[in-house]
Amino acid sequence: DLRQKAQSPTTFEGRADKVRDVQFSPTSSYDFIAAFENGEVQKWDIRKPSEPERRWNAHFGLALTIDWHPDGTVFASAGRDRVIKVWDTKADPAPMYSIQTIGHVARIAWRPRSQLGESAYQIASCSLQADSKVSVWDLGRGFVAEWAVEEHDAPVTDFLWHDSNVLWTVSKDHTFVRQTLEVAGYRPASLLSSCAMSWNALGDITFSVPSYPITDSTDDMRHGDLGDITISHPGPPPQTSGVAETELFHHTAFQVLAHGYDGTCEEIWDVCFSNSEAAADLDLPRASQTWRFLQLLFGIESQQTDPPTLGVRHSAPNAPTLTSALSMAGTTTTTVVPGIIPAAPVPEVLLAPAGEAYDGLPKTWMLEGLAIPQLDREDIVHELLRFYGELGNAQMCATICLVLEGYVTISSDMKELWFSSYVDLLLRFGTFNVAARVMALSNIPSVSARNQESTTIHSACGFCSKPIPNAPQPGWICERCKRFTTICSYCRKPVKGTFSWCHGCQHGGHLNCLERWFAKNSECPSGCGHLCK
Repeated sequence: DLRQKAQSPTTFEGRADKVRDVQFSPTSSYDFIAAFENGEVQKWDIRKPSEPERRWNAHFGLALTIDWHPDGTVFASAGRDRVIKVWDTKADPAPMYSIQTIGHVARIAWRPRSQLGESAYQIASCSLQADSKVSVWDLGRGFVAEWAVEEHDAPVTDFLWHDSNVLWTVSKDHTFVRQTLEVAGYRPASLLSSCAMSWNALGDITFSVPSYPITDSTDDMRHGDLGDITISHPGPPPQTSGVAETELFHHTAFQVLAHGYDGTCEEIWDVCFSNSEAAADLDLPRASQTWRFLQLLFGIESQQTDPPTLGVRHSAPNAPTLTSALSMAGTTTTTVVPGIIPAAPVPEVLLAPAGEAYDGLPKTWMLEGLAIPQLDREDIVHELLRFYGELGNAQMCATICLVLEGYVTISSDMKELWFSSYVDLLLRFGTFNVAARVMALSNIPSVSARNQESTTIHSACGFCSKPIPNAPQPGWICERCKRFTTICSYCRKPVKGTFSWCHGCQHGGHLNCLERWFAKNSECPSGCGHLCK
């Protein structure tokens, strides 16, 4: 009591941490709330100073500011976790609304009612360090501010609502500014597109567009419940969203080929043949014929040390000749190829009907009587990569680059684009082993370096969830529950060496034990039922 000079007759001990903010209820002379540095918020009744009525673990880190809603049963809190949360003192302890801001929140205040009887549904905030503007947030839109005023050159230290449209602000730039929303403010939401779309890993497209017509009538306002208070707030405009399934991406074939394609550049004849068979098994004739074409284009001379001279047969141990290579492919049309001795039949896979293109490939590649050694192989590969690049087939482009490494010169920028796209797709589908192999085989520094990023794994005790520190010599017993932290799911003994585990169910054990188990089984040896293999 300020009228008394003696010490305060009542002291409230929160038993939490240092107090950051205190606010009395606007409707009750007995209730107040307090924010603490450990992120806790407490509600007190001054008639019961022994303990708080309610507690909320509101924030991660410091809870810096709180403010009562004008109706007295709801309050908002904010702190260093950059989130404004709205709580109901008479309902469940979970927050009713959460608003994500861009920086540590130093101060919040509900926007006053613009009309008598209207409930407050907007709240203003200022940042502790990040920016110099005051943002006004709508409860119906938790990520984009409804209004923003930015008249200071330094962070705002405090502000006060004069009425529903005027703000008084002070800042670290030593200035006081009277700001009117309609004059000095702008609407960040109006600067954003109201349409959005995105692709998923399966090739489907999802979209969201405004639902027209949109009017300002009260019938179009979104209604929400604020505890015992019924509020009407505009929020974001009504949206229509959906998912469109497309056939532009064969995700099943992508995953099968990710494991089936051989990306090594050794024995190019066998590698191209294996890749061609893998594509043919999935009924992909274009990809299959591409690999067969590359097999004939590069595989014939893959084991020769000197470039061939036109009209002279070159031979090497176990090296396929032109005649044997073409006969292996299977032929039905015999054509005399000038410049090659002896004459060899051209396989039917390289021929197309007159005036037509085969499976979308240019007609100039499928000419009758084509002599393979007479082609400019580098130009053909560049056209081939450009063709698949325009189709968006990063898998084909990256695999061709791996197989033809050392045979043709390909732009490093294009290789980096294709490899990065391919690795991203592999990671989306969870094919981590294939992605690691592709990154290891790539000679692009920015791609191969990804194998060395994010390699730290933070582990915790499987019984009490206590984090296990990454010490130079970690122990095998949890300091809290005194149990072994790594138990083999197969032999039930502690693992003191290399520990292997499943990323799906998190169970694991000795590498030798798991190899013996998965040689005959597919399910997890722990009995959880997960198909780890």
